[in-house]
Amino acid sequence: MKHLGMAPSSKLIEQTAIKATAELAEQLKVETGEAVMRLRRLRLADGIPMALELSHILLKQFPGLEKISFAKQSLYFVLRETFGVRVAWADEVIEALPATREESELLTIPKKASILSISRTIMTTEETPIEVACSRYRGDRYRASIRVPTTTIE
Repeated sequence: MKHLGMAPSSKLIEQTAIKATAELAEQLKVETGEAVMRLRRLRLADGIPMALELSHILLKQFPGLEKISFAKQSLYFVLRETFGVRVAWADEVIEALPATREESELLTIPKKASILSISRTIMTTEETPIEVACSRYRGDRYRASIRVPTTTIE
């Protein structure tokens, strides 16, 4: 957003410790019921809602993470600077979906408007999953630009 000349900000919607569901446990490669931080934020640009982000991070890897307020803090900055995490890559699934009623209200878009959904699992350089996340972007205000290496084209 800064690159586009806009002022980025976030609104913390939820930051709680929960027990990993079977699906989350599988994605994070842990046992069902492990403690996970659930982090939901509304991302804004110049005060305009742009995206909803939902992250799940395994707490035993990052003791005390749930005590840090992510209303203003960058999750990745804290993971890097406090816990020494080096992110290596992410697997992502990108799809267009109709917005839910809650998403429509939070993003201030019409009900069932198209949103761009990006679900991802982020891995460290040791190939350990550290975050399972889903970002829901307004379809009318978001555009992705992707560089594809020639090795995937040829």
